[in-house]
Amino acid sequence: MLNVFKFFVLVIVLCLWIQVFSLTYEVTNFSDSLNSTNECILENNCSLRSAWSACKNSSNSCELCTIVLPSYVSIDFNRSFGPLYLSTGDNIEITGGTGSWIVASEYFIDEYFASFLYYLHDSTVDNNCPTSLTISGVSISNFGNESATGGALYFNGEGNLSMNHVTFTNNQASSGGAVYISSNNDGAYINNCNFLNNTADSLGGAIFITTSQNIRISNSVIADNSANKGGGIYINNNNYNIRIENSLIERCHAANVGGGIALNENNDNFVIFNSTISHCSSGEKGGGMYSNTLNDYTQIIGSSILYCGAGDGGGVYIDTANTNAVIQNTYIAYCYAVRFAGGIELAYENHDLMVLNSTISQCHAEYYGGGLYVSVRNHRVQVLYSTIEHCSAVTGGGISLYSSNNDVLVLNSTISHCNSTHSGGGIALSKNNNDFHIYNSTITNCTAAVQGGGIYLELWNDYTQIVDTSIPVSYTHLTLPTICSV
Repeated sequence: MLNVFKFFVLVIVLCLWIQVFSLTYEVTNFSDSLNSTNECILENNCSLRSAWSACKNSSNSCELCTIVLPSYVSIDFNRSFGPLYLSTGDNIEITGGTGSWIVASEYFIDEYFASFLYYLHDSTVDNNCPTSLTISGVSISNFGNESATGGALYFNGEGNLSMNHVTFTNNQASSGGAVYISSNNDGAYINNCNFLNNTADSLGGAIFITTSQNIRISNSVIADNSANKGGGIYINNNNYNIRIENSLIERCHAANVGGGIALNENNDNFVIFNSTISHCSSGEKGGGMYSNTLNDYTQIIGSSILYCGAGDGGGVYIDTANTNAVIQNTYIAYCYAVRFAGGIELAYENHDLMVLNSTISQCHAEYYGGGLYVSVRNHRVQVLYSTIEHCSAVTGGGISLYSSNNDVLVLNSTISHCNSTHSGGGIALSKNNNDFHIYNSTITNCTAAVQGGGIYLELWNDYTQIVDTSIPVSYTHLTLPTICSV
């Protein structure tokens, strides 16, 4: 009786082992084909596409199915056969080794056949298994076309997306040159990935994100990508909790706005942490980063924005009706604007911008605001414990406030070696600004070619206070301020 029991236990263990073993497929055929899944199971002639098919045919449970790519191999992928389709409830991992490549072999005009991998959540599927896709240790190249949505990867709907040590190169799309993520509340984790030389005709040269939450991009490089908006990354509407950390965005370009990053509308809790945006540019606004309208809690913390340029807002452009934007412990340097704001521009009706413990250095604007330009009807702008140095413009070499701004505070900060070719080497207030305060700060070695080397106040500025602040008298020009207390 005991021997019979042992036999049945052995059979059960063996069956379980066979089941687990059957959910790992190693690719041995490096050309693409529409061969049956039996080639992976019986004939040891397993292509990537047949391994994918085998995983989908065996995904009756929630178990993970893994496809293993060998090292130092380029796998041909014929797009005329279509992309790999991920279905609702699938749980699939593609993992490679050193030098594992997946390369599109043919151009295909149909946008739905252009990508490497395609997922569209099907809400009608009665499946208790969560959808999950993991890609690691592989390079994906030459996918997409000018009509595609998501050059290499289209991921639309609920599901866990994880990419680790993946390189995307030379992919193309209308939006999301390499990756397109939409309507995903389960989250995506992009770690140690490279996005190189990808393009989008419209939005997001490397990455496009919309209507999603809990997206993290970490330890990654996004370089030499381009688009009309969002040369590196385009974050569209209604996203929550997107974080970019320990990453580098460089040499990305947007013809319109957001050379490095473009943030569109109604996004909440977007964070750039300990990252660098360098040598990025845009034709219109926000060479490093552009934030459009109604975005809340946008934060740039412990980061650098260097050598970026645009028409307006060479480093950062914050457009209209944004709230609670924080730039903290951040270094913005060597940025330029053809028109306004070499470093940072705050455009219209924004509330609560704080520049805290940060430095804006050697930035230049051709017109107003070499370091910081505050345009019209902005409320509660604070520059705290910060330095603006060696910045220049025609008006307001360090800071320029244009019109109808309210409650602007410069506290415990230094503006030094800034200059203007007309007025306000350190600070220029144009007109109709209300409640502008400088407390316990220093404006030093600033010059203007015409008037107000330290501070220039033009017309109808109400309740301007300069308290416990060091400014050489010869460097200050005040024109009809309503109240100025020193």
